[in-house]
Amino acid sequence: MVHTEHGVFPTRNWSVGGLCLLAPDQPFRRGDMFPARVVMTDRKEVQAAAHLVVLHRDDERGQLSVRFHQYGDDLKALLKTAFLDHQKMAG
Repeated sequence: MVHTEHGVFPTRNWSVGGLCLLAPDQPFRRGDMFPARVVMTDRKEVQAAAHLVVLHRDDERGQLSVRFHQYGDDLKALLKTAFLDHQKMAG
């Protein structure tokens, strides 16, 4: 989940480079940068501050593709945890 000043948005997909958010009716435009808090849905204690840059907006699907602007230690730890959890589930 991604918490912003304009609401909370679930991720449709993620990578170590960025996120695809399910974000219909949001105000962000291509090139915008905004602060957010990224939280793992099933492990709420795993959170990180992030600055996100809008790469693409798909109004038809209600999606917003963003990339991470910088990687603080907390964001690196969140991504590592998410990756390891994903690997465990994938087998």
